[in-house]
This record gives sequence, C-alpha cells and structure tokens, in this order.
Amino acid sequence: MSQQGAGLPSEIQITELADGVRYRLPDRQLGAARFIGLPLVAFGLCFSGFAVFWMWGAAAAVRLGNDPAGWFGLLFVAFGIPFVLAGLGPIGIGLFILAGHSEIELRGDKLRAIERAGLVRWSWKRPRAGLCRFVVSTAQASRHGTTPSVGVLADLAAIRPEWEAAKSQTRPLLLAVGYQRQLLVLLADELARRSQLLTDEAGVVRQVPAIQVVQEDAAATRAFEELAERPPGCTIEVARAADGVTIAVPPVGMRQEAGCLFIFGLIWCGFMGVFSVSMALGKPDNDGNMPAWAAIPFVGLFWAIGLGMLAGAVHMARRRAVLAVVGDRLLVLQTGLFGSKRREWRRDEIADIRSGPSGAEVNDEPVLELQIHPPLGAGKKSGLLSGRDAKELRWLATELRRALNLRTLSGVETPFQERSEQPAGSLVTVEETTDGGVTLIVPPAGLWHGSRGLFLFALVWCAFMTVFDGLLFAFAGKGDWAGPLAMGAFSLLFWAIGIGMLLGALHMGRRRAVFGVVGDRLLVLQSGPLGGKRYEWRRDEVADIRTGPSGMAVNQVPVLELQVHPRSGKAIGLLAGRDDAELQWLATMLRRSLGVPIEPSP
Repeated sequence: MSQQGAGLPSEIQITELADGVRYRLPDRQLGAARFIGLPLVAFGLCFSGFAVFWMWGAAAAVRLGNDPAGWFGLLFVAFGIPFVLAGLGPIGIGLFILAGHSEIELRGDKLRAIERAGLVRWSWKRPRAGLCRFVVSTAQASRHGTTPSVGVLADLAAIRPEWEAAKSQTRPLLLAVGYQRQLLVLLADELARRSQLLTDEAGVVRQVPAIQVVQEDAAATRAFEELAERPPGCTIEVARAADGVTIAVPPVGMRQEAGCLFIFGLIWCGFMGVFSVSMALGKPDNDGNMPAWAAIPFVGLFWAIGLGMLAGAVHMARRRAVLAVVGDRLLVLQTGLFGSKRREWRRDEIADIRSGPSGAEVNDEPVLELQIHPPLGAGKKSGLLSGRDAKELRWLATELRRALNLRTLSGVETPFQERSEQPAGSLVTVEETTDGGVTLIVPPAGLWHGSRGLFLFALVWCAFMTVFDGLLFAFAGKGDWAGPLAMGAFSLLFWAIGIGMLLGALHMGRRRAVFGVVGDRLLVLQSGPLGGKRYEWRRDEVADIRTGPSGMAVNQVPVLELQVHPRSGKAIGLLAGRDDAELQWLATMLRRSLGVPIEPSP
C-alpha cells in the first residue's frame, strides 16, 4: 500500500510492507549535470564491449580451428567474463545519474539502500541493530571530505547512517545520494522515527534508543585532528633548528599500496606474456579472418597498462622526500623513479596543511596524501606522499603546521585573496571609466590552453575509433559481416562521445566574454561557438565575486572558474578552465569596482 507520510513531501512515496516500510524518492533533479553519467556509461560500454569482442574472436578461432589447442581459446573466452562484469558497474552508475532514483527499506532487522534506473537495480543492506544517528551532509563530504561545487551540485546531499561504538565495524553506507538537502532532512527525521521500532527474529516489535538526526556540511565535519606523537615504527628523520625544521622521508618499500600494485602488475604482465606467446604460435590465417598481427595495437595497449602499473609501483616504493621549513618558507623536494620535483611556498601562500584523500581508492577506501592548501581562490592544493601510513601523514602535517604556526581549522572558508596585478601573458583588455566603472574584454584562450587538454583527448579518442573501425572492417572474414556490422553500429555511440568532446573543447577554447561595471550594475556577456549567455545584477544583489571549483577535475585537480554569488539563489560560474591567476585577478577587478567587501561569501 502506497501513501504519503506525515511531514514528508508528496513526491516521496511510502509503501507499508509486511515486515517494514519502503520509501521511494523521485527521479534526481540534476539538470544538465545529469549528463555526467554519459562518460561513465560510455566507459562501461567500451570496457565490456572490448571484452565481448575479445571473447567473440577467441570463440571464432576455436570454431574455425585456428586455435592449436581448443581449450586455450575457451580459457580466453572465460577470461573475458570478469571484464564484461567489471564494465557493468560504470554503466549502472551512469544510468542512476542519468535517469535513476533511490529507494530505502526498513525491513525486519535490515536497512537497505536501493538504486533503480528502469530495469537496472542495485542494492546494499546493513543491520539496523546499533543505529544511533542519521547524518545529512553533502555527498562529497560524506565520503571524501571535499567541498562541493557551486550550481546545481552545491545543494546535493546524502544520508549517512552511523552505528554505535559496538557496531563501529559496520561498513559505511550512503542513502539517497544526489538529492536536495532540505528533502533529505525531512526523510532522515522519518527514518529516525521508524527505525526506533525494531522487529526481532521472533517478529516482536521492540523500542530501541532514540536515533539522532544531524546536519553537517563539508566544512564542519572535516576539521583536521593533529597528531603530536610520532607513530610507532615510523622511520622518518626530523632535524630541528632555531628557524625551522627539516624532515627526511625515506622510501616506503614494497608494502601497502605499492606492493599490491606491483603484485597485480606482475599477474597482469604474466597473463599478457602467455597470451602473446599463444598468438605468436597460432596457426597462420588462411580463411581471410583477422590475422594475429592486426591485434598488435590492442595487445600493446594492455602491455602498456601492465608495465605502467609495475613502473608506478616501483616509483611509489622508491620515492623519497625532504620537507623543510626555513624561516617563513616551506620547501619540498621529492625524488623517485621518474625524476625529482622541487616546490616552494611562502607562509602567506599556505592556508592549511593536512592529510586528505588523494582521489585514488583501494577496496573502496580512499588513499590518503599530505596536502598543502593555498588560500581560497589562490590556486589548487598540492598533494604528495600518497599511500603512506595515515598516522604518519597526520603526524607530518602536524609537524609542518606547528613549524609554520598554522592555526586555521581545515574546512573553514578563508577570505578571498585578491590579486592586484594582471598576470604576465594575460590578453584581457581593461577599460576604466571616470565614474569608477570598468570594462574587461576577455579574448578566447585557444584550443590547447583553453580546453585544459580536452581537445587533445578528443583527438586521441577519435583517432582510436578510426583505427578500431578500420581494422574491424579491413580484416572481416569473407561472407561474415554480421559481427563487424554489429560492432560498427555499436561504435557509433563512441563516435558521438568523441565528437561531443571536440565540440565542447571548441567552445571552451573559442569562447569570449565581456564584463562591465556600469554605475551600480554588473553586466556579463559570454559567447562561443555553441551560443551565448547574458547576465545582469545590481550591486546590492551581489554578495561576493571570487574564484572557486567548477565541479570538473583534471588528474584529480579541480578546474577553477570565476563565480558570482548573488544574495539569493545559486552562484553563477564563468570562464571555467582559464588560467587560475587570471581568474583571481578578474575577480579582484570586479570586486573593487563594485565595492564587494573582503569577507567569505554566505
């Protein structure tokens, strides 16, 4: 029986079950952000599609007698099954983002999270015993402790159940990821109320202790906890001086993440060695089917992946670092298999030093790194020493924070750091008026620089598809066009993605903008190959102008944009992908011309 719960909006449907209750949320309202799911679906289809193509080729070799040992071809068919299944994961996640909704069930002694997109269904369950609170927080903060972007993604949240200390080993779970915070607060209240009635194994309903509902955001939940004492077994050397400290970090060796990656790389390369030898010893092609040498590009790709994993593992195991605080400067020197890197910051260029997620994961657990955060809007954070022991990283961050006398709490938004001088090489034209107004003409940034690598990636993508389709049809068997035609039709999806990326890169590289402060108004006109937009605000409608993350990332590094924060409504992001220093200077010029106070935005 479906009904509407007391205190819940009508779009949440409640179904009373024989042993519990089910809550069905509406489809996610993500706007244009839902298209983030397309690359995930494309990647999953490509991954699974290549595995199916691999299996089809191996099965054809067995059928035509080109396999010297029939069992070997069947082995390769079986080997492709895990890759097909692995590709289904990204496909499912992409579908949930594009057209999915969440469901939550309280049934018996289980709490179940369900994601649905049409016929696709994915569920997780945890015990209800020991539940002590439901935390409503941003989806990113719930998992990684990062701050979400502006726009439609800024208000998206999730519900994170937490268990009492006795049940602290329960695996984490997120409920209703990607919904508006206000909606989830009401739902969390309802879940807390219904969760207090727990049915035991005998079917008896009993009362359990009150369950709290807590609202958190990324800033409040992730204050860095310092670790003053050196962790046991730590081999890092510390030399203190009157004006600072020097920390020598030795190699970590083949343990932890480096060892796992090395072993996996060895297994990968061992399998590729067996596969390559079997291809080299296979029967010559006499039936017009694809010869063995035609698969060299694909085999070479998998060899490159395996060798890359081995090289990465050796680099992680052998890299060393020296971190030194001398006066008001922090110096970092890292050396490893791929060379050395030296970086330097002044104290006023550092807002915080802490350990945080690197963006990589092992067994669904984030791999931590030491992070150096600049002031808000002044650039990107720098990460180093990823994969080392978590306590070691906390202790290192504590030593550096104290040597630099950093006392800021991580996650607390710092005032925007203005930049008075136009960066070298910037082609923005400035026209100032006598009444204090200003006009900023921003020319195109160019395809290579303005698209942040998207144009090059799109070219490589389309080139790969050209080679793939060319080989597919060039070596198709005589009279056997069904398979190649099916794969060719399947590849049209990837062609559409590649062409879409080219158009997106063209728009980012060729777009231009004009900012004008006229009297008490800010006017913005942005135009490009895919159209233009016009915005206008009165001075009293603007709360802040600053740089901030756009929601995109390149190599796990956020891509910044210029953001206009109105006093009511959502922030507007502009010029994503341009040079960070140029965006910082543009924000400064507009702030000063409009008289925006130097304080954090609401």
